[in-house]
This record gives sequence, C-alpha cells and structure tokens, in this order.
Amino acid sequence: MKKDIATRFSVSLPPALLEQLDEMTGEKGYDNRSLAIADMIRAHLVEHRQQQGAGTLAPSAAPSVAPSPPPAGVGIPPSPPSDIAEK
Repeated sequence: MKKDIATRFSVSLPPALLEQLDEMTGEKGYDNRSLAIADMIRAHLVEHRQQQGAGTLAPSAAPSVAPSPPPAGVGIPPSPPSDIAEK
C-alpha cells in the first residue's frame, strides 16, 4: 500500500499574523505550524463543503491534534448591559 506524501508549499504572512499563528500553535499543542495550518484548512473545507452540499475531504497526512478549548473569555460575547437584559 502506497503511503500518502505531504506536498510542500510556501505561504507569505505579515509578521503580526505569523506571531499569532505561532501563539495559537503552541496554545493548542500542535508540534509545528504545518499541523496547525492543515487542521485550519481542513476545518474550513468541511465548513465550505457543508455549505455547498459537496463530498468528503482528503484524509489527513498526519494525525490531528484535538483542539483545546479557547482561553477564558475568548469567543464569548459580552453580556448586554443590565438595563437591556431586564427588558
């Protein structure tokens, strides 16, 4: 059985975005950027295919790391002001 081989390609990012990618990569426990980017692409493709009603994705070339929950307060919308919440 032939083993899938990963294909290399380059990506240019602004320094601030690369720094954020590196922070997220460490926070989520990925061993390297490639694994983090592959999981992000896969997740976006799943979302896109669900919206399009299309087929399945190619299998992962490397084992995926289970995503960790976001840090406290990240992604949680702020509570409405108390005078609005009471109405």
